Amino acid sequence: MPCSCAKRARAARNLAASTRSRWYLVLRAIDIAGAATETVASMSRTQEPMSVRAFRQALEERLATRSANELRAILRGMAGEITPTERRAFLACLESGTDTAVVPKQDLLEAIRRLAGELKAAMKHAEYWEDQGEWLDEEDTLGPYAKLVPPVAALFDRAKAVFESGDLPLTRAAYQELFALLELEDDYGRGIRDTDLEGVDRREAVARYLRAVYHTTAPAQRSAVLFECLCRAKSWLDGPRPMVDEIVRVSTRRLPSHRAFLEEWIAFLHRQSGPDADAWLREAVGVSGGAAGLAQLARTAGRKHPRAYLDWLLALEQKRKAREALTAAREAFGALRPGLPIRAAIADRLCAAAARVHDQDALRAGRWEAFAAKPDIERLLDLRDVAGPGAERTRNMRQAARHLQDYLRRRPGAHPAEAWEVWEDAIETPAWPGRSTVAHAHLLAGDWKAAHTLASRDRPLGWSSNESAQGLVATVFLVLLSGKPPEALPRNLRELWRWALGNSIDVVMREGEDHERLRDRLDGAYAQALSEASPAADEQARLLTWCQRVTRARVNAIRRPPAPRQLRQGCGAARCLRGGPAAAGEAGGSRCIGGPGTPPFSPAPRFPAGNERRAPTDRSVTDR
Repeated sequence: MPCSCAKRARAARNLAASTRSRWYLVLRAIDIAGAATETVASMSRTQEPMSVRAFRQALEERLATRSANELRAILRGMAGEITPTERRAFLACLESGTDTAVVPKQDLLEAIRRLAGELKAAMKHAEYWEDQGEWLDEEDTLGPYAKLVPPVAALFDRAKAVFESGDLPLTRAAYQELFALLELEDDYGRGIRDTDLEGVDRREAVARYLRAVYHTTAPAQRSAVLFECLCRAKSWLDGPRPMVDEIVRVSTRRLPSHRAFLEEWIAFLHRQSGPDADAWLREAVGVSGGAAGLAQLARTAGRKHPRAYLDWLLALEQKRKAREALTAAREAFGALRPGLPIRAAIADRLCAAAARVHDQDALRAGRWEAFAAKPDIERLLDLRDVAGPGAERTRNMRQAARHLQDYLRRRPGAHPAEAWEVWEDAIETPAWPGRSTVAHAHLLAGDWKAAHTLASRDRPLGWSSNESAQGLVATVFLVLLSGKPPEALPRNLRELWRWALGNSIDVVMREGEDHERLRDRLDGAYAQALSEASPAADEQARLLTWCQRVTRARVNAIRRPPAPRQLRQGCGAARCLRGGPAAAGEAGGSRCIGGPGTPPFSPAPRFPAGNERRAPTDRSVTDR
């Protein structure tokens, strides 16, 4: 007998709740029956996190617009995507006549404790299993514990079902026991982690636990208890700290006494200190008072909470109030002392607002503020791009070089990467430019003498670090002397060019798309700068002589011919492209393409017998 429309709708809701890992299939199937397929197809490809509240609201909106026949078509389409092992569960969802299934609550805590006992008992034999080779390698954190993973995942599912049934005291106790189980580890640091639990969303699990804490704590103690639990729950997550907004959105039910709690929560957080309290305070003020509340927080306590200025600017951006954002950014610069790294992030927001209203003067000022606060290669290029051509751009780069030299003299003693774990980002950590960054400023300004003076003070080793400018400067001089744009260089000189640009970038950015993008930006900036350069003939001769001297010094320092091969070939290519023969030792095994009649590169020099088989030292390998 055909089911009614209402029953089909309830079945669709139950299916959505029980198959959380495929929630996007529900929305996609509904959209296939109607319109807006492009948006949902994009969602299904990216699978971006979506809160329970947002999902349920979107689901109810779409179900309300569908007829009984359309809902049948949707469910048949979903049935076609169900795997064979999940078909019985799918049919069971369709047979449910209520929105909430019967939840097995009995003995949940006892089951968790029993499983924790089994895990502890297994961990007592960790040394025996280690000797027997039960673990395949050092990356294997499960070994004999793998058989306990499915029962643990099932217990997390039961805790979720208890939460959705409304039994919040049991939810709180169950999640406390489950996360304690995940913290167990043997003498070798091995155990079951939430990343081992396929299908368990740890952030949602933490949010459900915190929501249960909120509901089961008396209002008078709620702020203190929730703060303590939030701090503890942070250690359960690998990503960003948990936020109160996640507690609100993990359920479709309204958070009781939310407004009164926010007032007490804000007052409580004002008495706390540290990055976590700062983040939760700014979140609460933003929810409670919006952009106006953040503005008040920035103006009254901005020095203690400088990120309030940044949140205020972001709130204005979201409302498309670019003019107000410009005013707010200028107010922030007046309140925060010069040199604070966060001024760079504020300047970035000022630049975004200036670009939106086409205010070039504000954009130039913002680029300089960003560079002054955090002088790195990317902001150096931003500063160059916003300057006018010719003399203005040269003046900008010379000013940037002077600022970099001053910044390096007073640079902090620890690498900023050590502070990232505190703030979870680099907004308040200082920049860490190297001597190669100063060299970029000199070279892009066309100040060959200053670049030469800087590089001459460096040793012929250590070129793979951005703390050395010598490799970069020598390579740029060779490209300059070749008379060709970077994209038209001979292969050996092109390889040396890309290598030198990559090494000039801070080591923490030497991977992935960011590294390639920044290197390409440098390549484009130099292509333009070198095309406008025209050093005199005697200066070209001096630069080439210096490059050859540096090459010989590096060869002698490394004492291994293969290491500086590209550098020797680069010197030979530069000489040939200028119309002269390659000097002895500037070999590459290919012919110079500088012009007709140019002799081939001579063979690579060989060291005296006994040196060519010498084992490389650690220094020669790591510093080359």
